[in-house]
Amino acid sequence: MIAERIKERRNILNMTGARLAEIADVSQPYISAIERGIKEPSRRALLSLAKALQTSVAYLVGETNDPEPTFLSGSIFVTPDDVLNRAIWIPVLDADALRGFCSNAGSAPKASLWTPRYRYPLIDETIISQSDVADFYIVPAVNNSMTPEIAEGDLVLFDKRGSQDTGKIVVLCLNGSLLIRGIIKSKDKIILRARNWQEFKDIKITENDRIHVFGVVISVIPPIKKIGSIV
Repeated sequence: MIAERIKERRNILNMTGARLAEIADVSQPYISAIERGIKEPSRRALLSLAKALQTSVAYLVGETNDPEPTFLSGSIFVTPDDVLNRAIWIPVLDADALRGFCSNAGSAPKASLWTPRYRYPLIDETIISQSDVADFYIVPAVNNSMTPEIAEGDLVLFDKRGSQDTGKIVVLCLNGSLLIRGIIKSKDKIILRARNWQEFKDIKITENDRIHVFGVVISVIPPIKKIGSIV
């Protein structure tokens, strides 16, 4: 699946193997070995290849047939004036509050979940253009289940109103635990899948599971310490 989809995206983008290797910062023989089925790309290489091919890891590994990127590339900060004049300020939630909600089976007051610890100034034209129809929040990633795309402590932007289609990444409660996982849907089952599949196994949802989805991941954004001097 991976080999075929890499070739497909190269053809669509009219991109040579040499150019893909250059953009993804891997060797051309490595690309050739993947496309011939001799090698399986590492998780980090998959992320680089997905970015270079303007698609998502979920598409390359066959979790979704939608080639659109799973989430955006991130925010760009320009100057203090840009932040003051153009930014939208996104609530940053307390991961411990979400964990408490999960472990108490949703008995905690829901309103308290959405009380921000602080607000993050975000400059991203695509996100700004969606702000009227989306409900954006930020939460720190709780572990490394989604590396290399999302590492523990990364700030994760999610849309509370986002469509939970297969191939998307979601922030959710499952049986008392706060998780970030890729979601795969078929006729008769839902699977939650980590990118770091060697350490975190697939979770098959059953009718006995307690699940609450907070929202769909849109982007991973720079940590607040990088902009502390201007906020």
